[in-house]
Amino acid sequence: AYADKALEPKWDFQKFLYTYRIWGRLLYNPDSDPEVWMRFMRSQFGDAAEPLAAALANSSRVVHLITTAHGAATDCTVYWPEMYMNQPIVTESDDMTFRDNPSPKVFGNVSPHDPQLFSKMNDFAAALLNGKTEAKYSPLMVAQWLDDMAETATTNLTLAESLVADKNDVEFRRFYHDVNIQCGVARFFADKMRAAVLWHVYQDSGDTAALVEAISHYRAARDAWAGMAEVAKAVYVEDITFGNRPVERGHWADRVPAMDADIADMKAALEKADVSKEADSSETARRAIQSVKMRSQLSRVDGRHTPAESFEPGKSLEINLMLAEKAKGVDLCYRHANQALDWKVIPMEMTGTYWKASLPGEYTNTRYPMTYYFAIDLGEAGKTIFPGLDENQAGTPYFVVRH
Repeated sequence: AYADKALEPKWDFQKFLYTYRIWGRLLYNPDSDPEVWMRFMRSQFGDAAEPLAAALANSSRVVHLITTAHGAATDCTVYWPEMYMNQPIVTESDDMTFRDNPSPKVFGNVSPHDPQLFSKMNDFAAALLNGKTEAKYSPLMVAQWLDDMAETATTNLTLAESLVADKNDVEFRRFYHDVNIQCGVARFFADKMRAAVLWHVYQDSGDTAALVEAISHYRAARDAWAGMAEVAKAVYVEDITFGNRPVERGHWADRVPAMDADIADMKAALEKADVSKEADSSETARRAIQSVKMRSQLSRVDGRHTPAESFEPGKSLEINLMLAEKAKGVDLCYRHANQALDWKVIPMEMTGTYWKASLPGEYTNTRYPMTYYFAIDLGEAGKTIFPGLDENQAGTPYFVVRH
């Protein structure tokens, strides 16, 4: 797919040797010494190896996070975030590319692929206005993570460029361009998510200040994508083809007109807006707008919990949690390790120094392991989850107990 034929390897797999090395070693042994793959990097890039590896580590988390938090389609031949077909925020698209979504089929109404831990944009916007937030990772948190990934990747890529012996080295240039493209994708989705939250705040409140902010963030998203696409014109061919449908082919630059059309619809809504409707909802709407501008994150808690070594099917499983913080309430969220099932929730009781609950024997009578986590209400500090994801959005956000 390279327009610049100097970047094209003889075999496709050669482009991904570093990826395959890490993947293979860590599947074989999750505790492999990083020296295993850093030797490979240093042999190719010398002093630039460390920052280049850090740039790729951050940029290659981008699509994983997007597809977890925003499940535009379950069909991977339709949903291609790296070369995203723009789904409108304002009105449903005529081509209906993303069919397996709830109506209205707009960007803000798309469910996460993990709806238990991540909240939908429209739902989150409604929660901002009514003050009933959930113990979930919000679209604003996802946007912040995407921006952080892009910023860290870009900083390290700039450092790598200053340290590499030959900036025209083909291997380095392949890394360089693909990291930059992923950073553009990250910044686009980050600001588009903010725009979708603000658009729904405007729809529910009628406050045009939210609409003005939505347009501003959407423009930033569009410009991040368009800037990346312009650079990519010299790197990749005009029609990168993986199939015969429009969604399976094209170039990043092809996607910009649909973004412009959606932004134009937002501007049209602003021109028609009734400013007189703002007064009643102004205070809550302005608080919601302000929350979009703040760095968003779940509160960390000092929780102590030791999972049982195992459970016996048909017998109740006792679960205890100790918190250093004072909580208004704690819910135990649990499910068999079976994604076809819904999560169940039971409130925990405070007994002495512990929050306690038990999974009933009829639920443990299964061949599946038990998975569970804690949803914690900290009052004014908001709601959070434990154990949750770590600082790199990695790790297992649940506790697991097997037979």
